[in-house]
Amino acid sequence: VVYYSRSGHTQAMARQIARTYDADLVRLGATAYTLDLAGWRRVAGDARNELETAIVPETVDMRPYDLVFLGSPIWLFRPAPPLWTFARHNDFAGASVVLFNTYNSRFIDENIQQFRTLIENRGGNYLAHIHVRRGRVFWQKSAEEILQETRQQLEALAQP
Repeated sequence: VVYYSRSGHTQAMARQIARTYDADLVRLGATAYTLDLAGWRRVAGDARNELETAIVPETVDMRPYDLVFLGSPIWLFRPAPPLWTFARHNDFAGASVVLFNTYNSRFIDENIQQFRTLIENRGGNYLAHIHVRRGRVFWQKSAEEILQETRQQLEALAQP
């Protein structure tokens, strides 16, 4: 499970996935996206312009894994730049990939399809997109609601 989380929502989802699959967990660090106003401005600008960003780690050896979960928040209707950067710099040959996201309003299917194409171009077998709409500031789901929705989607994913 490889993920980027700025405020903790996607991290909660990633940890639930890792617990469910007894999986390794890799958090992507991206120091440009601080929780202050400057970080928020950078979020908006980089997401709008579809820019790559510095991340740590930039690569992970995917060869030992048959199934890989890649996650981030949705920023401006698309996965966050750290996840795009990671996907562009890694080889997913032989791995099935599930994209997972948290978001507060919506995502655009075309952006998810672009991510799918990137994964397939990097050798991966794109399986699915699971996501949890956490809601806006005053109407956000609780941590337990996010985890429950994640568990339900993972159960559905496991069904033939």
